[in-house]
Amino acid sequence: MSVKGKKIGAFMTGALFGGLVGGTLALLYAPRTGEETRTLIRDKGTDMKEHAVERGAEIRHQAEEAAEKARVRFEETAQQTRQRATELQERGQAFLDEQRSRVMQAIESGKTRLEKEPVVAETNGVESA
Repeated sequence: MSVKGKKIGAFMTGALFGGLVGGTLALLYAPRTGEETRTLIRDKGTDMKEHAVERGAEIRHQAEEAAEKARVRFEETAQQTRQRATELQERGQAFLDEQRSRVMQAIESGKTRLEKEPVVAETNGVESA
């Protein structure tokens, strides 16, 4: 939730609470009988409870939506990560295969060269074939 959203939520909560306190005080100081005042307070309490239940359901619904969006984003990111890892693995394998092929060619070239040319070793100034 953004800072602006938090401020609006705090304002609305404060306004609601202030309205309830003001309404309760107005009922208490109104020129009614005790029975009428108690009935009004009971009715207002019931209304407040119903409003709280409704607001709780709204908040729960919003939280569920946010959780679902987060889950979807997580799954998308995980899928992209798996795809990228597979691509990197394939590129690494291709590079490894290419290097292995080069080494094998170099070895074969060296063998062929050795077969064509005799090896001359020099030990203490003495040549041997």
